Amino acid sequence: MARLPGIMALSAFLCSCTILQPQRWPAQSGKIILTFDDGPNGDGVSEALLDVLRKHKVPAAFGVIGESVRASPHIVQRIKEEGHDIINHTYSHNRPFFSASALDLEIMRADQAIALALSDPNYRTTRFRPPYGLITPAVHFSAEARSRQRAYLTFYIDDAGVGPRDAEQLLETIKRRLIHSNGGVIVLHETRYPPTRAYLPDKSWLPSGIEDLIVWA
Repeated sequence: MARLPGIMALSAFLCSCTILQPQRWPAQSGKIILTFDDGPNGDGVSEALLDVLRKHKVPAAFGVIGESVRASPHIVQRIKEEGHDIINHTYSHNRPFFSASALDLEIMRADQAIALALSDPNYRTTRFRPPYGLITPAVHFSAEARSRQRAYLTFYIDDAGVGPRDAEQLLETIKRRLIHSNGGVIVLHETRYPPTRAYLPDKSWLPSGIEDLIVWA
C-alpha cells in the first residue's frame, strides 16, 4: 500500500504523455470501440477486414497513413462509404519528436491524400492520433493537431509486430483486458509502418482474429 501513490502518479504521468485514457468511456460501459492504425494495407488485409466488419455490421475507426492512402485510395473510399471513421495518423508516421510546424505539414499532407482518395477537395479529418501515441511538445503546439480530437485508447496491447503464430495469445490477452475494464477503446495494426523495416510481420490473421473478437463480444 505504501507504493500505491507512486503507482497512481506514474499512471497520471503516462496519461499526460500518451493517448492512453484508461478511465474514459467506454471503459466500464461494456462497449468496445475497434480502431486500426497504420493502414491501409494494400496486400488484401484491409479489404478482408472491411468484409468482416460489414458482415457483422460493426463500425470502426481507421488511423490511416497518407503515404499508404496514396498507394491504396480505393480502400479509403470503401472505409468512408461503409460508414467507418477516418483518423489522421500523419503522412509518413515519422517519430513525433519533430517541430510543431513539421507536424502541421504531416497532418495537412495526410488530409490532402485522403481528400484526393475521396475525390473531395474539401474533406478534412476531425480526429488525430499521433505516431506511437506520444503526446510530445510538438503535438501540444501543432495548430493542426489542436484543431482535431485526439483519438485516445483506454488500454494498449502491442500487436504491431505480431504474426499468425502469436495471434491467438494476443487476442486472449485483449479479451482478458476487456473483461477487466468492462469495455474499452482498443487498437490493432493493419501493418507495421514504415514497410521498409527489416521485419514486416504477416498480418493475414487480423480479419479472422477480429471476427473471433466480434463474435466473442
